[in-house]
Amino acid sequence: MTFRAGGVQAIPETASHTLATRTRMSYSNPGNAIAGYLIEKASGQPFDLYIRETFLRPLGMEKADFPFTDANKAMLATVMKKIRRGLWISIIYLRPAGDLKASPGELAKLVQFLLRRGRVENATGEANRSCG
Repeated sequence: MTFRAGGVQAIPETASHTLATRTRMSYSNPGNAIAGYLIEKASGQPFDLYIRETFLRPLGMEKADFPFTDANKAMLATVMKKIRRGLWISIIYLRPAGDLKASPGELAKLVQFLLRRGRVENATGEANRSCG
């Protein structure tokens, strides 16, 4: 982005929404929120519950969750933003777009799952079944 006296202006080559398919990657928080909504509609369950029961627990991510819980509070750093004198709030994002709370060890399990393209490793170290 470039900054001007009148505000922020996007870099011209990234401002277009008409990029050819599969030529560039562009991250989108609203896109993740829409995906979360579609998961809720297709599964008939709240996004958090579906992801927890379908992916997190089968991967062995026992404390990872979207809401703050007693189980995950102890393993997390606190991110706060001072909004005015004497008042602090947590910075909260759209849950599907990055509100998962997990330890580095649990996130490593998620990364391994993604690197194995959806295969879950069993106790002997073999990737033997799909998750989700």
